[in-house]
Amino acid sequence: AVAAAGRLRAKRAARASGPSAEDQRRVILLARIGGMSHEEVSAAMGRSVLATRSLLARAMARLAVLLEE
Repeated sequence: AVAAAGRLRAKRAARASGPSAEDQRRVILLARIGGMSHEEVSAAMGRSVLATRSLLARAMARLAVLLEE
């Protein structure tokens, strides 16, 4: 029970810290390079359509900043 509680806290902390660079890379690859619809990206990533739309917007904004550097 203690180990399970620790894993749950770690999972929540990871979610609270925002999307990982890997998640952002993947959503860009699927949606922009792969040409998948939001519904297809959602299914592939195991997230809601709203979550993947939001992730894609943040990923594209981050990419724009990185490209400016």
